[in-house]
Amino acid sequence: MSSVSRKILMSDPWVRSAQPSGGRRTDYQDCRETALWLRVLPPSKSGKRSTVLRTFYFRGSARGSDLWIRIGSYPKTSLARARTEAAQHRARFQSDPDWREKAAAAETAAAAQRLTVNEVIADFLANERGRVRGAGSPAVPGRLLDASTVKWHAHVLAKHVAPNLGERAIKDVTTRDVREVIEALGAAGKQKTANAVRQITSRLFQHARSRLEIEVANPASLVERYAEQPRSRCPSDEEIRAINDALSSESQPTSRAVALALRVAMRTGQRIGEIVGAHESEMELDSAVWFVPAVRTKSGRPHKVPLVPQVVTLLREAKAQRQSNHGGFIFASPQKAETPITRLACSLAMSRLCRRIGIEPVCPHDFRRLVRSLLGREWLDVNPLCAELVLSHSVGSRLQQIYDKHDYVRERRRALLALSAELDRIFDQRPMPIDLDAMGSMPSAHG
Repeated sequence: MSSVSRKILMSDPWVRSAQPSGGRRTDYQDCRETALWLRVLPPSKSGKRSTVLRTFYFRGSARGSDLWIRIGSYPKTSLARARTEAAQHRARFQSDPDWREKAAAAETAAAAQRLTVNEVIADFLANERGRVRGAGSPAVPGRLLDASTVKWHAHVLAKHVAPNLGERAIKDVTTRDVREVIEALGAAGKQKTANAVRQITSRLFQHARSRLEIEVANPASLVERYAEQPRSRCPSDEEIRAINDALSSESQPTSRAVALALRVAMRTGQRIGEIVGAHESEMELDSAVWFVPAVRTKSGRPHKVPLVPQVVTLLREAKAQRQSNHGGFIFASPQKAETPITRLACSLAMSRLCRRIGIEPVCPHDFRRLVRSLLGREWLDVNPLCAELVLSHSVGSRLQQIYDKHDYVRERRRALLALSAELDRIFDQRPMPIDLDAMGSMPSAHG
């Protein structure tokens, strides 16, 4: 924004009614105390601020450069007080050659202490976006984050923290303030969300202390967590059959890309975020292998997924039904060009589907629990270690992970073939290959 400068003998009535010249930022110099300036800003074009903003500053110059130090906004800071502080700054500026640097550092520190929660949120999210995996060299130091994690943090802060605490100076936020936000969510039965708000708010205050050097406690750390019951939903064989029938139907209550992605999740046990973001550059369908790059995995390690024939068929179908502006994504969004479908779209689709077929809610992540449970069935004869590797879980001790670099692709392919055969048996309502009632009546090995 360009600015205009004017010189005037200030008075309280004049300051009270001072206006920007030509709708631009205008700086007025006081004729009585020449080191005092009044900066007048017009209302913001975005509409976030609808009033004229008037702020007093001290201005000094040395060796051809200017130093501006904020004194305070009018009318909270009176003209008389502003003149007194400007005169004090001028005296120090003239007597101490190093005062310029000291004052600048002091103003930077003081400005940090005045930051609002919204301003700290903006800096916090900018810092996290600079540490997203796959964005080239990290722009800032720290642990790498998934883009979905940063998006989730932004959503939680925008929905639950900013509306309640955003306009407050961060140093003025108390434990009671944070507890009220969290307990309101808990009282509404949203304990998991309440815990997420507590955790992310705690990180926000840690950022304020470590990165912005604001002298503030961490009020969120003193708020108690809600006890959470780990999700244990694993659909039954009958429910799996009903879900698959609904997803395979021509009248499925979702887009074709979403339905195919969910069916791939059911057949592979991979994370839905990794599935929806799959790009054709990662796929070798003729070799039946999917290479998930490290930047897209939760563990930060590359993951090779063997593909069984049923999954290859689903992936080819997903590619065939895409529009021309797919951007190379296997599960391209039908609404947005060169963009994949989202995890949220899959979650919402499953929620609608479960209501439609009349079963308890099943989310896409529950398919991972389903796959692991099916792989544990005795007649599939899958090694538990291999079953964990199918899900891309870390197994063994730290030392084993360092030394064992075998990818177990052949073993995992056999496991996934057994899984698909078991799913086909369930979908076709064929009997189990083992008589469990007869097994239950067999004498034990110690009998």
